[in-house]
Amino acid sequence: MYKFEDNNARFAVKLTLLITSAMTMMAFAPLSAALPEIAREFSNNNKNIDFIIKLSFTIPSLAIIITSPFYGILIDYTGRKKILIFSLLLYGISGTIVIFITSIEQFIICRIISGIALSGIMTTSTTLVGDNFSGIHRQRFMSHRGAFVNYSAVILNLIGGVLATFNWRTVFIVFIVGLLMIPVTIKTIIYEKIESKRKLKNKLGTESRLPIVLIIFGLALNIIINSAFFMIPIQTPFLLKEINQFSPLLSGITTGTSAAAVATSSLFFLSLRKKIDANMIFVIGFFLVFLGFFSLSQINNLNFIYPCIVISGAGFGFIQANMFTWILDITPVEFRGRISGGIAMTTFGGQFLSPILSQPIIEIYGNQYSFLYSSLIMGFISIITFLFRKKI
Repeated sequence: MYKFEDNNARFAVKLTLLITSAMTMMAFAPLSAALPEIAREFSNNNKNIDFIIKLSFTIPSLAIIITSPFYGILIDYTGRKKILIFSLLLYGISGTIVIFITSIEQFIICRIISGIALSGIMTTSTTLVGDNFSGIHRQRFMSHRGAFVNYSAVILNLIGGVLATFNWRTVFIVFIVGLLMIPVTIKTIIYEKIESKRKLKNKLGTESRLPIVLIIFGLALNIIINSAFFMIPIQTPFLLKEINQFSPLLSGITTGTSAAAVATSSLFFLSLRKKIDANMIFVIGFFLVFLGFFSLSQINNLNFIYPCIVISGAGFGFIQANMFTWILDITPVEFRGRISGGIAMTTFGGQFLSPILSQPIIEIYGNQYSFLYSSLIMGFISIITFLFRKKI
């Protein structure tokens, strides 16, 4: 853990890492309300345009799956700061240029490049958290990070809903934040661990020091929970459209409500973690997601959608904060970059898989039933983690 010169330096690093962590939500949350309008503009009588747009929404995740392992190795060798600055530049350019595109192909290409940038941002920011904070300080930061990222999502969903009422292209103005964060990062990020080439080569051959089984288990859970988590921003706008209640602003409010629940529960993570072990937080979190999604799949009056997504959002908040902290705690420092790359890969891997896994169910039964099947999986995981809690 780095010893900061004063509280101002600590606060500056915290704020920088919080904002860069929120870049993930910035790339997705405000766009949710604009998806039906993007589909309408590029439809060209394509019957599958809704699915194509959903896939293009999550396609940055595919780029992250492919590139994050390489980023993980690279930042352990070259350092975190250079990669973070490059990624912020790429993020800002690839996002704002969407304002001027003229085809769905150009839109998809820009989204892929944004994914490559996000991969670098998420991997480096997560690793820098491990470099600069440890123990209770890391748990506290992760609690604040979960709250900050998801409260940002609330604001971004509302901003996206408002901007999309004018034109869906205006939503992509938010990506300029990536460019604005470059000078801030240069100024504030001072401490980073950099491995020599010889040390890195030696450590690449010592994978047995890792708790491999627990790492694989954690990353597998991360894929599953993020696949479920992304059902809210992806499926909700089309669910509202399906029942003739869609508007960009209403869609933004709905997804923003879920993000607010995630953020609020993240604030309570630290106090909960002091009282119970990480394994029981997983049990509680997955049970809450099960309860929220199952209720959502059963209600007849969709005015009750908000209590359902608040319950599931609370579960997501506990799981996300617990997941990052738990994996970093069990990871030796020399593997931190690579495991952070694994976290990024599985986080966005789950997001990319979300519309693909839901689509067959939606085509047969409709959007609402996709939440039923997901809820059953969440309930099963809650039971499994409870039964094997002593081994986690």
